[in-house]
Amino acid sequence: MMAGFVTLPFWILFLSHLLYVSAANLTSLGDLFEGQLANLSWTTPGHRGPGQQDFGYCCRLAVNQSLQVVNGSAQFIPGQSHLVGTIDDFLRHPFPCDYEYKGGPGSPPQVYVTYSWCNNNCPGYSVTPPGRKGLGAWLKPLVLFIIPSAVFSLNVPRRRRINVPSRMFPDKFSSLGSLVALTYKVPISAVIVTLDILIWNVVIMTFAGPMMLSGLYEAMIDRKIMHYLRRKMSTRSLSVQQRAHILLVALFGCLDLDKAWDITVNLVQGLPIDNLRRRKSSAQQPAPETLLGFFGSVGSNERSFSDPRMLRMVPAVYPAASRSNIERVKLKLHSALETQISFGSAAGAAVVFYCGNFAYALLELQSDYGRVYTTPSTGLGCRSLTLLVYACAECLLTLLWAAKLFEWHVSLTALGGRLFEGNLGRIAFNCLRLFWKTGVAFNTFVSFFTGVVGTAFIISSFYNNCLCATPARFWPHRWRSDAINYMSQTSTEQILNAQIYWIPAAIGATCLLAATAYLGWWFSNLMRDHFKGCTANIDAIDAEDVLENGDSESES
Repeated sequence: MMAGFVTLPFWILFLSHLLYVSAANLTSLGDLFEGQLANLSWTTPGHRGPGQQDFGYCCRLAVNQSLQVVNGSAQFIPGQSHLVGTIDDFLRHPFPCDYEYKGGPGSPPQVYVTYSWCNNNCPGYSVTPPGRKGLGAWLKPLVLFIIPSAVFSLNVPRRRRINVPSRMFPDKFSSLGSLVALTYKVPISAVIVTLDILIWNVVIMTFAGPMMLSGLYEAMIDRKIMHYLRRKMSTRSLSVQQRAHILLVALFGCLDLDKAWDITVNLVQGLPIDNLRRRKSSAQQPAPETLLGFFGSVGSNERSFSDPRMLRMVPAVYPAASRSNIERVKLKLHSALETQISFGSAAGAAVVFYCGNFAYALLELQSDYGRVYTTPSTGLGCRSLTLLVYACAECLLTLLWAAKLFEWHVSLTALGGRLFEGNLGRIAFNCLRLFWKTGVAFNTFVSFFTGVVGTAFIISSFYNNCLCATPARFWPHRWRSDAINYMSQTSTEQILNAQIYWIPAAIGATCLLAATAYLGWWFSNLMRDHFKGCTANIDAIDAEDVLENGDSESES
């Protein structure tokens, strides 16, 4: 075993020396690197069709333009600018245009070209081929991230959707005609569903920031409702009907609180409307256990009464008819809560899925630096600018949404409308409204273009062109000689960027996703626990308060 470790470096040095010695008896550049520089045509790259440019071929052209054969040995052409270092270092390394990094400290020298050279010799762009050749470039992002995102996005509540007509689903297949009709009904239904999913995903990608803000706003409202309701329950300030009505609105009003309030009015009809301040408690009765037994039958547990104030509450006494209505509404509330999609089903499964995909992409990147599709280009380029501009547009869109939500509906209402009185006030208000609408329209367009169109560009490799290969800092003066880009598929700069930036970013994104999911899970369970407690105690009053009232009444 030790002999193998000793002889392996010797054979590597021997083979590299043999290749270097053979380079001293050359007849043409085609003898180098197993014929990589043979049969190159300068007219081929410029006449390729749209999306069919081969930048590996362009890299070989740049290398071919930098070398010459003198007295049977390869030398750099004087004044060439595509290769750096010495000819000995260049020949000792593998060919740079198709090199695959497999670990180790070194890599081939980078092949540099100017933007003007690239634009003149290799114009156009390179699109990922749809066949097996481009399988790794488009299949992995599609399967690991895009399709799961399309599926999990259906859990996001929305007001409208494109429904499949009911006539597409026959009641029975009693004739040959109904079976034949399936040949066009099934494809039409599939197209409708696909179109609905695509439109909804475009909406989510365009308004991701405002949607997250709306989710946080809804969570804040739910928390305030639960806090308000528990506080009012402890002071007996609300009637049973009001308590039930508030719980129903908190459960169904995630999209429209006003509409939820209106449609739940009929559900609380028949409940007692007194505020329980003069109501006696079952704690004053001989057997309170007979009334508490129902709460366990609807799935409540000790976690539903985690609040100490809820633990002290006991049911009030009502006539049989009112008691029946109360139990019926309790059952409806518990049943409606159980029909809600749990956090684990709506978001937890997606988070676990994405964390696994992130870990897989990270392991793949570590095993193949530089060649992996997701390796960022050196410098600020098209792809990194797309992500940066999308993030900025979403942040601005979120700020505009927050201004509309909090400032106009809270601050202006608190001022009683006095801020925009008179002609000058109306002009200022119209200017602010125009500014807000213009900002929303502009950022919506930018978010749509960078989010939706930019994703399509990244997956299809449309960014594989001379401009995107050139760092963004050179774009204003890209025709100058210092505006260079890298033609090698794997270089020291790309490997270093992947090791320093991309891997920590992937680890940080995975940890952030897991931490955010845990916080959401914790908050969801907390709200469900509070809801169960308020539902179980919808007709209850504080036992200590009852005793104090009883003592005061006896003293009087």
